[in-house]
Amino acid sequence: MEFRQRRAAEAEAQAKKEKEAEEARQKQANCEAARNHLRLLESGQRVARVNAEGEREFLDDAAREKAIRDARKAVETWCK
Repeated sequence: MEFRQRRAAEAEAQAKKEKEAEEARQKQANCEAARNHLRLLESGQRVARVNAEGEREFLDDAAREKAIRDARKAVETWCK
């Protein structure tokens, strides 16, 4: 009986460890993506996005500034 309880506890601990590792990998990936996006926006290159009609539209200065603010917030959130 003790053996089964110990095995169950070990399995639970292993599952928790794997879940934490996956969350850490996902957080790192999100951090890297947010940093890359911010770097792109701050580079000064023209940035386009696809609108609801499926057409490409380039960001104007106001939209770029808003996107930069949003990207900085994302970096702060994911890269703690």
